[in-house]
Amino acid sequence: MGCMKHRKTLMEQALTPLGERLDQAGITADYLIKKLQEELDAEFERVFCTKEGKIKYSKKMINWSTRQEARKDAHKLRKDYPVEKTETELGGLIMLAPEKIKKPKNSGK
Repeated sequence: MGCMKHRKTLMEQALTPLGERLDQAGITADYLIKKLQEELDAEFERVFCTKEGKIKYSKKMINWSTRQEARKDAHKLRKDYPVEKTETELGGLIMLAPEKIKKPKNSGK
């Protein structure tokens, strides 16, 4: 009986769309936006140990690498970048995107 219940739970999880499952887990669009905003303003401090054994912190500095990655993610989410891939290879066959297929000159359209 326990095995069947486990199988049913797995089946339900597999059939539930990922977006819905993420929302149920608290990873909502609002949560992701908040985290993205934090990353766009990311800062860090360096920690030093003095000769006397005391811990010193630097002033806050801009974390450029985190901000850069967050900026790229934001552009992707906004779809600011053009779609680059126009071909897909499936088992040796190449499928062209519809905009790449040339219409015959005598088609009348």
